[in-house]
Amino acid sequence: CTYWSSLVKRTELSSISLYEGMIGRYGLGPSKQPERNLQFSSFDSLPPVAIQKTYVFPYSVSALGLPLTSHGITSKSLYMAIEGGHIFSLDRKWVDPRRPLNEPTKIEKEEKLLQYQPIIPVHRLNVLSYGNEVARTREIVTSPAKLESISVLLAAGLDLFCTRATPSKTFDLLAPTFNYSMLLTVIAGLVAVNIVARSASRRKTLNALWA
Repeated sequence: CTYWSSLVKRTELSSISLYEGMIGRYGLGPSKQPERNLQFSSFDSLPPVAIQKTYVFPYSVSALGLPLTSHGITSKSLYMAIEGGHIFSLDRKWVDPRRPLNEPTKIEKEEKLLQYQPIIPVHRLNVLSYGNEVARTREIVTSPAKLESISVLLAAGLDLFCTRATPSKTFDLLAPTFNYSMLLTVIAGLVAVNIVARSASRRKTLNALWA
């Protein structure tokens, strides 16, 4: 959530993550699964572990939104309507409450955790509204598309703005410059090699039987 801090006169963003049922590093695998009780009671369960961090955002925020995709595989981002009429996309890694205060360890680097910095950087390349001004945005709504990598975003206020958002880029969509002829050539070559190899294998087997 975002809020205006009257104490220090700035916009702050607070991020909270809740974790429960933590599993050890080697507690989950193809041949090992944690034990689960089929009966569950809210009175017996342990309270979740809450991790929280606060960040400073250099612009005021009027609306927030989250991406929705067809299968929920795409990386998580935060869509924000900021001052100036811009729609900004913020990667979750910048507001992850698990960001370490010290230099990240090897395991933390493998999880792509960045060292904690209180001020969130704003890159112009992450502005989804481009050069358009979306005035007085009050709500950001997203909807999944047929492709997992695409989420349709609608910003509503005094103006309406709709665009495609791709938090993980278009990983399931071929580029317009994709070389289809090369792909067909490679497939045809593999089929030809498979036919020749199969014929040679049959001939070798037949010669071995006649020997």
